[in-house]
Amino acid sequence: MAALLGVLGVLFPQLPDAYDYLKEKGNNQEIVRYVVVRHGETPSNKEKKVGGQTIDVDLTADGRSQVEQLGQQLTEVGLLVDGFFSSSLIRAKETVRICRDSLNMQGIAIAIDDRVIEKHFGPDEGVPEEIYKKTIAKTNEATKDSSWKEKFAYQVH
Repeated sequence: MAALLGVLGVLFPQLPDAYDYLKEKGNNQEIVRYVVVRHGETPSNKEKKVGGQTIDVDLTADGRSQVEQLGQQLTEVGLLVDGFFSSSLIRAKETVRICRDSLNMQGIAIAIDDRVIEKHFGPDEGVPEEIYKKTIAKTNEATKDSSWKEKFAYQVH
């Protein structure tokens, strides 16, 4: 089985070892793989502001370039893809579309699934990261005895 490529809108560092692994191991059809990538740069990233679910922005020119480079790397390793998925956020859909097009697999539809959508940061969405970090530090101190469910209770209504 080939890989399934998707975009998660969470803050994963770039993992160059994933590229090296795919390049070294090739496309063993006996192995099921999920290739998860983070979207390219957005205006929020560039401005160092908290993104989230309500800040639905497209990629910057640099972000598109980053994703095109990723698509080229995936092509170099000969990645075979059975499917693509993305959250409904513009930045995620655009990232998957560029990767899919780079792999010359335009005939494969992109499944939209909000189970992989970025975390909702509540009232902190759109604020500068410096302010958000201070808010989190205060919140962590105030909720140090709370359960994880209480700490991560933001919901989109």
